[in-house]
Amino acid sequence: MLIKAEKLCKIYNRHQPDEMNAVNDVSLEIERNEVVAITGPSGSGKTSLLSLLGCMSRPTSGRVQLAGRTVSQLPESFLAAIRREHFGFIFQHFNLIREISVIENVLLPLVPTGIPMSQMKLRGDKVLAQLALGDKAKVKANRLSGGEQQRVAIARALIAEPQVIIADEPTAHLDSRLATELLDILTVLHEAGKTILIATHDPYVYEHPLISRVLSMSDGTLRGAVRS
Repeated sequence: MLIKAEKLCKIYNRHQPDEMNAVNDVSLEIERNEVVAITGPSGSGKTSLLSLLGCMSRPTSGRVQLAGRTVSQLPESFLAAIRREHFGFIFQHFNLIREISVIENVLLPLVPTGIPMSQMKLRGDKVLAQLALGDKAKVKANRLSGGEQQRVAIARALIAEPQVIIADEPTAHLDSRLATELLDILTVLHEAGKTILIATHDPYVYEHPLISRVLSMSDGTLRGAVRS
């Protein structure tokens, strides 16, 4: 078992007039090398759940275990280290810094690690080559096409060699050709042993053969498996 969540709840603005229960009593287990899609409408809690599973936020109650270790209540400095070492994140808006180069964007997650710049550069060159971006290393992010930006975002997610790839609505701003390219890349990553968690309301994603299990969320609650 790689990830285990037990009775997760996430409440925003607690005890305020606009209190929102984003995740409500969610329990699930993720095996190594699984590809799990979490579906549901906007506001159903998909992104909040991924944030908890990826140690980007702490639950209001409940716990998250990673490889048998409870991580959900660790101090932020420890959570940051766990995120860097174990998780790679692909965001729907790419979240690139547009005014800096491709290689600088890709290397950002390694900056706090203390890895020598020469080693960082070698790792960056390798992952860019894998994604057919070797000739774009010094190009500023604002000069890239949408597909190139998506691949840079994936390269940044892979740079720390994580166990788990978390993708939040990764096809939301992609046309069908780029969505296919993205899923082809994720398929290669899965074949290389990565565990992949995807939040999506796109049937092209959750009906894809890559997906090993589909879960549905509504009103912060995990409703169960749509397909497994």
